[in-house]
Amino acid sequence: MKDCAGLTLTQWRLIALIGATDRSTAAQLSRYAAMDKGLISRNLKALGEENLVRIIRDTEDNRLQHLELTAEGRALFDSTLPRMQARQNALRDRLDEEEVRAFLATLDKLEQAAEDPGLG
Repeated sequence: MKDCAGLTLTQWRLIALIGATDRSTAAQLSRYAAMDKGLISRNLKALGEENLVRIIRDTEDNRLQHLELTAEGRALFDSTLPRMQARQNALRDRLDEEEVRAFLATLDKLEQAAEDPGLG
């Protein structure tokens, strides 16, 4: 993945999520991507240092920070998205329809289990 725009896969996922929604919060990214908040925070810091993501404080609630792509981040998203979609399609093409159904069912099952408060 590093050869694609110089980003890690985690950084690309964050760029893609922010790019798809125009503006997000770290909490939203954590929910959407099912990533640890610390991992998101570290990667957002790196993306900010590369001038790809901008943090904007909410005018009504100072505790809330909105994330958006900078012009450079938007250009990177727009130029990289087709390559990443092709990569995703190539990975998906390695599976037949039954494998895809089983994979998605397994992911759904794990996601439901992760939401179970009894797991600790």
